[in-house]
Amino acid sequence: MKKLALLLFAALFVVACSKSDDEDQSTYTVKYVVASTGDVAVDSIYYLDASGTEVLLKNQNSFSLTFNSVGSYDGKLDVRGTVNNGECDYALTILKDDGIINIDSSGTASTSPIRFHWSGEYSYHRTK
Repeated sequence: MKKLALLLFAALFVVACSKSDDEDQSTYTVKYVVASTGDVAVDSIYYLDASGTEVLLKNQNSFSLTFNSVGSYDGKLDVRGTVNNGECDYALTILKDDGIINIDSSGTASTSPIRFHWSGEYSYHRTK
């Protein structure tokens, strides 16, 4: 009887510790790009890094960051500035490991002079 109970406990432990078929094991690539040409002043860039921490960059006209996340993702990019005589391109792209684009959010500020503010935020966390 003790052996049967121990065997049953071991079987339940293996089942409980095994990976669920519902878990998303896909790798997502989060990519941020801010690129300016001409007379552009980017006041601030806020973004979420790979650990989900919000980071602030000030007075930086160009920025690029790419990171991978397995099973879920958090992507946020917020850009503010002034275009006097030039152009500022910005993009938040999220790709799945199969190469399919999940999110492609981008824009351009180019009317001179103009103050601009662009923000994109996307998250995916599979719930059971």
